[in-house]
Amino acid sequence: IDGIPSPYNGITKDNYNNFELLVGVFLNDITEDYSGNLVVWPRSHMLFCKYFQENGPESILNGMPNVELGPFEQIKVKQGDAIICNYLLAHSVSPNLSPNIRYAIYFRVNYKNKDSWKTNLIDPWWFWQPN
Repeated sequence: IDGIPSPYNGITKDNYNNFELLVGVFLNDITEDYSGNLVVWPRSHMLFCKYFQENGPESILNGMPNVELGPFEQIKVKQGDAIICNYLLAHSVSPNLSPNIRYAIYFRVNYKNKDSWKTNLIDPWWFWQPN
């Protein structure tokens, strides 16, 4: 999960830097594993949601929750493909062992109410509700 306090990212222990969804747009084909693919853990957003429901949303300030994520998937895309990920979806990037550079642009979409971060952690679908 992005935005969790860590000695490696400059976010201090009393802060949290969240967003509502991640959008990736791919500028070249990534059709083989270990080509700098986006890596996701399917349904991990629901595991994290359950964790924060049980431990309180403030527990995110203690660092990455210890949750068993299960197997990961490397996403394969064509140039121009876009993906939309829930904020709580565990994600990373695979090593790029291919001879090609991976080109992608990522956007972090924020809701207009920055005080909504606690709701975001205990209800992963609140952002998708019609107003």
